[in-house]
Amino acid sequence: MPRMYIPPEEYGLPSEHMPGEEYGLPTPRRVKRTPKPRVETLEIGRKGRSTEIIQIVVHRPTIAPSAVSANSVSAQTFTVAGLDVSDNVEVNPGINTILVAGAYVSAKDTLTVIFGNPTAAQISPSSSTWVVKATRS
Repeated sequence: MPRMYIPPEEYGLPSEHMPGEEYGLPTPRRVKRTPKPRVETLEIGRKGRSTEIIQIVVHRPTIAPSAVSANSVSAQTFTVAGLDVSDNVEVNPGINTILVAGAYVSAKDTLTVIFGNPTAAQISPSSSTWVVKATRS
């Protein structure tokens, strides 16, 4: 059976009376909506020791690594516009023919990638599009 609203005047009650009050039932009230706060930054970690993340940017540069000699490690630099030395970077190479031992921003707009070659032959990786995720804190 559907509920019907009967105005309080028909009960002989004053109009400011809300239905349900005579039975101790919760009554509808107007709820004022407050706007959601705009999040400017994100904090990760325990309170007082958290790291504030200001920006996360994904770059997709074309990287053309030089050949890496057998049984060696090679640090090579590439230009990626928008990087800053305060950025923490994660790289995902578009190739799988060489070992990526690490990556960091060595100067503004400069990505340094450390390649490793544990094989007995020189590896010449081909040029490909990489995904570089830069987190600024």
